Amino acid sequence: MESVIATLPYYKVERNVDKLSICTVVHEHEMHLCDTCLRTAHKEIPIDSLFDISYRRMRGADGMLYLHTDQGIVSFTLKVDPCAFIEAYQRLVGK
Repeated sequence: MESVIATLPYYKVERNVDKLSICTVVHEHEMHLCDTCLRTAHKEIPIDSLFDISYRRMRGADGMLYLHTDQGIVSFTLKVDPCAFIEAYQRLVGK
C-alpha cells in the first residue's frame, strides 16, 4: 500500500430539480497525494500526468483548486486553504 503524503478535503454540490422543488446535496470527499498518484473519490491521476496545481480564492471562504493534467484541467471546490497540500506536491516533484 502506498503512503499518503498529504490529504485535502473538498466538496461537490449536486442539485436535483423536479417539477416542484430543488434539492441540494453537498458531498464531502478527500483527495490524497501519494508517491505515484493523486487520488480523489472518483479519479486517480498519475503524478507523471499532473503538470501543476493552482488555487484561486472565491468570494467568502471557498476557493477553487485546479489540477492541470495531460487530459485537461480538473477543478475542485474547497473550504480550506490548500497551501500545505500544494507545497507537498511541489516538494514531491521537485519544483
